[in-house]
Amino acid sequence: MKRLVTLVTALAGIFAAVSPRAEMPATVVSEAHINNLSGKSGKGLSDAIRKEFKPQKLNGTDGLTCDLQDHFTGRTVSIINGCFPAGYDSGEIVPHKWWTYIDEAGGDDIKKDLNNLIPMTADDIRRKSDLLPGKVDIPEFSSAYWSVGIGSIYGKETDLYSPPEQLRGRVARAFFYAAVMYPADIFTPRGYNMMDTDYPYFSVYGKELLVRWSKEYPVTPEEMEWEARVAAMQGGGNPFVKYAELSEYI
Repeated sequence: MKRLVTLVTALAGIFAAVSPRAEMPATVVSEAHINNLSGKSGKGLSDAIRKEFKPQKLNGTDGLTCDLQDHFTGRTVSIINGCFPAGYDSGEIVPHKWWTYIDEAGGDDIKKDLNNLIPMTADDIRRKSDLLPGKVDIPEFSSAYWSVGIGSIYGKETDLYSPPEQLRGRVARAFFYAAVMYPADIFTPRGYNMMDTDYPYFSVYGKELLVRWSKEYPVTPEEMEWEARVAAMQGGGNPFVKYAELSEYI
């Protein structure tokens, strides 16, 4: 039986006691976004980011032709016109299963958003499933790149996966993007351990983990190249990759 930790405290109340972020200076973003984003912070900035960067079209990997790195195996994966090599498929960073409803006009489109998709083997997709990211203390599966097993949240055991180290910064920035772009009215119990329905959209555990990873693993050239490709295909990339400083102001 999977171990789940269910939050029983009002997380929004916890975060209300945290000092607000400073307003974002105009120098953080390019000229094209200054009027809509500069001078904002907190939920106001979050709402402005959603409006400014929301994708115009979501086709998943349809039509995608490029080579991508699978950090779960260390291999390079060639995708041709949306087709993956044998044994591969499109995996997710943030599990769409955490959203408890399907709304093609909004909440569950994250399953088709390229900012959230990565190449993974079918076996690794199954192992990762909709587990929370974090530190695995007792591995049940491990490779040279990542592991699945038992970790601790709020002092209680739960199932976690430790992403490949090379992917942790992108994981953090994908979660920032997902929380801002696809806010939800309700999550699954596992989702609630990481995210929240109200601003600032993360549990205490999620906020601490992702802010730390975003600082420890800054944006890479690989991430920047992928962000530019996604922006061209969807009409909106990940602003937390393009303007990494944004995470300091939400």
